[in-house]
Amino acid sequence: MERLQINEGMLWAARYQLVKRLGRGSFASVWLAYDTEAEVEVALKIFAPDTGMEDEDLDNFRDEYRLMFNLNHTNILHINHYDVQDNRPYIVLPFCSNGSAQKLIGRATEEQTWDFLEQVASGLHYLHGQANRIIHQDIKPANILINSEGRYLISDFGISLRMHKTIVRTMKTSEGFDYERASEKEKLKAVSGTLAYMGPERFTEKPQVVKASDIWSLGASAYELLEGEPPFGEYGGDSQIDIQADQPGLVGKVPAIKAPVSDELKNLIYSCLEETIWPRPTAQRIVEICQARRTVKDAPPPPKPPKPIVWIALAAIALVLVSAVLLIWTMMSEESTDNRQQYATLCAAGDSIVNDLKQGVFNDQELVKVTDVNLKLERAREKYAEALAVNTGEETSTADVNLRMERMDVITDSCRKMTHYADTIAILYNEGRVATADDFKEMQQGLSNNIKKLISNL
Repeated sequence: MERLQINEGMLWAARYQLVKRLGRGSFASVWLAYDTEAEVEVALKIFAPDTGMEDEDLDNFRDEYRLMFNLNHTNILHINHYDVQDNRPYIVLPFCSNGSAQKLIGRATEEQTWDFLEQVASGLHYLHGQANRIIHQDIKPANILINSEGRYLISDFGISLRMHKTIVRTMKTSEGFDYERASEKEKLKAVSGTLAYMGPERFTEKPQVVKASDIWSLGASAYELLEGEPPFGEYGGDSQIDIQADQPGLVGKVPAIKAPVSDELKNLIYSCLEETIWPRPTAQRIVEICQARRTVKDAPPPPKPPKPIVWIALAAIALVLVSAVLLIWTMMSEESTDNRQQYATLCAAGDSIVNDLKQGVFNDQELVKVTDVNLKLERAREKYAEALAVNTGEETSTADVNLRMERMDVITDSCRKMTHYADTIAILYNEGRVATADDFKEMQQGLSNNIKKLISNL
């Protein structure tokens, strides 16, 4: 296919005046362009700019990007237009003059990092929840743009596993990249993203690309915003695999964050960077953690204490208080009785939900239904939390409730692992790796049985 020189000043597709090249990878180039019809600046991404694509590959690419047009979320950069020019697919995107999160690397504040985590996780939760599940595969500061309102937008997404063959075929003829002679890491970097932001599961003998892979990349990005460099250098999770845990300067197998930020923020980033995929929080969970933290932070401060009162006024108030002691004592006694009754009622409501859950698990011979379990646990947890908020002075009883809630948290974590198992099994089947998928199904069954046992012991 005829090679094409794409230069500044060129009129692309008889409409877009190329102003400046913003970036160039092995498979695409991004330009600042002027839309001569709409009379606005746009970002123009041209795929296979040197060689173009064969007709079969263009059909695959068209199907891939058709899915992207229906994506609408406040933290995702929306594609405005898709077309093909000279066998080269291109997309038109809004131009974000504020650049990307790269400009925050090494100087992000705690608040900026919390916002970054919450907004990017919100976008990932939306992508991961699509019927045709979308795993970004290349979350990094350069791919998180900042719009005029300061909102973080996920860009450069949509390279699914089925697109790899198309990309590989194109790259084999791409100038400057010898696919046949490239190392496995060079191929992985060229096809799937940037090594520094890839989790350990991407470097195993049987590489996995799951939703938790995006979470590791998000953690590596947030780490870099605070520390100025990715946590594991150029080769990301591949380097993490070889680290010995809990050595000086490490938290588990993650280099300690030295930036002056809260332990709460550090621990969230550490959890995203877990070596194995199961302990990592989901995108939804990250959003919940960030929102809960923001709710507490934004709560109004307690009222200031009143100014000192003159001694005469205090004496008068003291006389009134002394005269009311007997009445208050009587009311406190009645209130204590009311508190105990309220406490017992709330605990009974929580117990009823737990007993219903136990009965359902006992009768169900299938895999545990994670959604149903999580819903009932959350409802029971709310009742117990309300009960604990009632001060009855009965320490033994409240200790029992706290213990039950801790056990419920263990069950919730196990349910999260079950969800990861289900995701992995689906991917393996889609890839035709039936034997490996069957192994995971056995692991899933074992975890399901363990969850049922934990529920029975509540």
